[in-house]
Amino acid sequence: MRGAIAILLSLFLIGCSNSDWDMVSKQDIPSPDGRHVATVFEMCPYNTTGYWPQLSLRRPTQKIGNTGNVLSCGPGGVLTAQWVSAHDLAVKFRIGEDWHPPSPTNIDGVTITFTHEDMR
Repeated sequence: MRGAIAILLSLFLIGCSNSDWDMVSKQDIPSPDGRHVATVFEMCPYNTTGYWPQLSLRRPTQKIGNTGNVLSCGPGGVLTAQWVSAHDLAVKFRIGEDWHPPSPTNIDGVTITFTHEDMR
Protein backbone atom coordinates (compact mmCIF):
# COMPACT_ATOMS: atom_id res chain seq x y z
CA MET A 1 0.00 0.00 0.00
CA ARG A 2 2.81 2.45 0.88
CA GLY A 3 4.52 1.67 -2.40
CA ALA A 4 1.36 2.44 -4.36
CA ILE A 5 0.95 5.77 -2.56
CA ALA A 6 4.59 6.67 -3.27
CA ILE A 7 4.16 5.84 -6.96
CA LEU A 8 0.94 7.86 -7.23
CA LEU A 9 2.55 10.82 -5.47
CA SER A 10 5.54 10.66 -7.82
CA LEU A 11 3.30 10.57 -10.89
CA PHE A 12 1.30 13.53 -9.56
CA LEU A 13 4.45 15.60 -8.99
CA ILE A 14 5.83 14.73 -12.42
CA GLY A 15 2.51 15.76 -13.99
CA CYS A 16 2.72 19.17 -12.29
CA SER A 17 6.28 19.97 -13.40
CA ASN A 18 7.07 22.67 -15.95
CA SER A 19 9.25 20.34 -18.00
CA ASP A 20 6.26 19.25 -20.09
CA TRP A 21 5.48 22.71 -21.45
CA ASP A 22 5.61 23.10 -25.21
CA MET A 23 5.59 26.14 -27.45
CA VAL A 24 2.35 26.14 -29.45
CA SER A 25 2.73 29.42 -31.35
CA LYS A 26 5.54 31.84 -32.10
CA GLN A 27 5.78 35.14 -33.96
CA ASP A 28 9.14 36.85 -34.51
CA ILE A 29 8.95 40.60 -35.08
CA PRO A 30 12.33 42.00 -36.20
CA SER A 31 13.21 45.59 -35.38
CA PRO A 32 13.46 48.02 -38.32
CA ASP A 33 17.28 48.00 -38.12
CA GLY A 34 17.45 44.19 -37.70
CA ARG A 35 19.43 44.38 -34.44
CA HIS A 36 16.67 42.96 -32.21
CA VAL A 37 13.78 40.52 -32.44
CA ALA A 38 10.64 40.72 -30.34
CA THR A 39 9.15 37.25 -30.04
CA VAL A 40 5.55 36.72 -28.96
CA PHE A 41 4.91 33.08 -28.15
CA GLU A 42 2.52 30.86 -26.22
CA MET A 43 3.43 27.95 -23.98
CA CYS A 44 1.08 25.06 -23.24
CA PRO A 45 1.44 23.35 -19.84
CA TYR A 46 -0.93 20.51 -20.81
CA ASN A 47 -3.42 21.19 -18.05
CA THR A 48 -6.80 22.87 -17.94
CA THR A 49 -5.56 26.46 -17.60
CA GLY A 50 -4.92 27.24 -21.28
CA TYR A 51 -1.99 28.79 -23.11
CA TRP A 52 0.43 31.24 -21.42
CA PRO A 53 1.49 34.16 -23.66
CA GLN A 54 5.10 35.31 -23.37
CA LEU A 55 7.25 38.10 -24.82
CA SER A 56 11.00 38.00 -25.26
CA LEU A 57 13.38 40.58 -26.65
CA ARG A 58 16.62 39.20 -28.04
CA ARG A 59 19.34 39.56 -30.61
CA PRO A 60 18.69 37.58 -33.83
CA THR A 61 21.33 34.98 -32.91
CA GLN A 62 19.97 34.33 -29.41
CA LYS A 63 17.47 31.60 -28.63
CA ILE A 64 14.37 32.13 -26.53
CA GLY A 65 13.66 30.22 -23.35
CA ASN A 66 10.45 28.75 -21.99
CA THR A 67 9.46 32.05 -20.37
CA GLY A 68 9.52 35.55 -21.75
CA ASN A 69 12.30 37.87 -20.58
CA VAL A 70 10.03 40.92 -21.02
CA LEU A 71 6.52 39.80 -20.03
CA SER A 72 4.80 36.59 -19.09
CA CYS A 73 1.01 36.56 -18.88
CA GLY A 74 -1.25 34.03 -17.29
CA PRO A 75 -3.62 31.73 -19.12
CA GLY A 76 -6.08 33.31 -21.49
CA GLY A 77 -4.06 36.49 -21.96
CA VAL A 78 -3.27 38.08 -25.31
CA LEU A 79 -0.02 39.87 -26.22
CA THR A 80 0.89 41.95 -29.26
CA ALA A 81 4.09 43.84 -29.98
CA GLN A 82 4.88 46.47 -32.59
CA TRP A 83 8.07 48.36 -33.31
CA VAL A 84 7.55 52.12 -33.21
CA SER A 85 11.18 52.72 -34.21
CA ALA A 86 14.44 50.77 -34.15
CA HIS A 87 14.74 51.42 -30.40
CA ASP A 88 11.09 51.61 -29.26
CA LEU A 89 8.77 48.64 -28.82
CA ALA A 90 5.06 49.07 -27.96
CA VAL A 91 3.41 46.12 -26.20
CA LYS A 92 -0.33 45.67 -25.73
CA PHE A 93 -1.71 42.95 -23.52
CA ARG A 94 -5.06 41.73 -22.25
CA ILE A 95 -5.21 39.41 -19.29
CA GLY A 96 -7.97 40.60 -16.98
CA GLU A 97 -9.54 43.72 -15.67
CA ASP A 98 -7.41 44.08 -12.51
CA TRP A 99 -4.03 44.13 -14.24
CA HIS A 100 -2.13 47.37 -14.62
CA PRO A 101 0.60 47.84 -17.22
CA PRO A 102 4.18 47.57 -16.00
CA SER A 103 6.31 50.69 -16.08
CA PRO A 104 8.26 51.33 -19.27
CA THR A 105 11.56 49.51 -19.25
CA ASN A 106 14.76 49.39 -21.27
CA ILE A 107 16.39 46.16 -22.38
CA ASP A 108 19.58 46.21 -24.44
CA GLY A 109 18.94 49.80 -25.56
CA VAL A 110 15.29 49.20 -26.51
CA THR A 111 12.62 51.17 -24.66
CA ILE A 112 9.54 49.02 -24.08
CA THR A 113 6.20 50.61 -23.21
CA PHE A 114 3.13 48.67 -22.13
CA THR A 115 -0.58 49.23 -22.59
CA HIS A 116 -3.23 47.10 -20.91
CA GLU A 117 -6.51 46.59 -22.76
CA ASP A 118 -9.50 45.68 -20.63
CA MET A 119 -11.09 42.36 -21.66
CA ARG A 120 -14.65 43.51 -20.95
